[in-house]
Amino acid sequence: MKGIKKTLVAGALACATLNAAQAECSPWSYGVKAGLSVSSICGIDEKVRFVVGAKEEGFENPMFALPFVNGFVYGEYAFTDYIGMELGAGYMQLGGTLCKKEDNSASANNNNSNNSGSKSEPACKIASHGLYVPLSLCVYPMGREEGEGIFKLFVGTSAYFSMKKVLKFKETGKDTYEENPELNKVDLETFDVGVQGGIGYEFSFGLSLEARYGHHFMNRIKDNSTTKPDDQFAKVKINGLTKVNNRYFMVNVGYNIASLFKA
Repeated sequence: MKGIKKTLVAGALACATLNAAQAECSPWSYGVKAGLSVSSICGIDEKVRFVVGAKEEGFENPMFALPFVNGFVYGEYAFTDYIGMELGAGYMQLGGTLCKKEDNSASANNNNSNNSGSKSEPACKIASHGLYVPLSLCVYPMGREEGEGIFKLFVGTSAYFSMKKVLKFKETGKDTYEENPELNKVDLETFDVGVQGGIGYEFSFGLSLEARYGHHFMNRIKDNSTTKPDDQFAKVKINGLTKVNNRYFMVNVGYNIASLFKA
C-alpha cells in the first residue's frame, strides 16, 4: 500500500513538473525588426543665422523633415518573467534639416497669397547612413507566459557608427537639395552615443510592434585643424553653426524567429 502511495505521489509531482515546464516561456528571443524612422538635429546655438540678402534670419529644425527606413537584427534574453535584456544591430539614417525660420506675420501671409510663384526658403541637410546599435533593459509588467502575448517597456543606450555622410544645401528658389563643394569639406563625427527607450508588444505567434525614441549627446560636426566647419557653413550663408545633436523616433514591426522552434 505504501509503495502504491509513493508511486502516485511521484507521478503527481512528475506531471506537475512537466506541466510547469510546458507553461514556461523560453527566455530566448531573436529575430528582425524594420520600419520607419524620423530624425532631426537639435542642440543648435540660438545665435545661428541664415543670411538672406542683407538680412540675417533665424532657423528652425523640424522633427519630421527626414523620414527614412530602418532595420536591424536583435537578440533578447529574459532573466526572469519580468526582467530581460535586448541587443540589436542594423541600419539607420540619422540626422535632420536646418531651415530658415518661416515668417508667419500677417504681412508675409498676404504677400504670399498674392504671389503664387513665391520661392522656397534655403535649408541644409546634415545626416549620415550608418550602423545603429541599441542596448536595452526590458521590463515585462504583465510577465511572460507560454502561448500569451508579451507587453514590454524598455530603456537603455544606443551607439551609432556613421559610414556615409549626407551634407546637402537647398538654395532659395529651389525645391531640391544638392551637393555643395563647400559643405563637402565639413566632416561629421563617425561615432555618436545616447539614450533610448520605448514600448512594444509581441503577439503569441511571434509578430511584434514597437515605438522607440532616442536622443544622442555628441556633437556631430567635427572640428579639425585644417577645416573650420563654421567657415564652411558661412560660405553657404549659414553663420555660427558649429554644433548639432541628433534625436529620432521610430515605429517598427518585428518577428521573433525563435517562436518558430517552440515545441
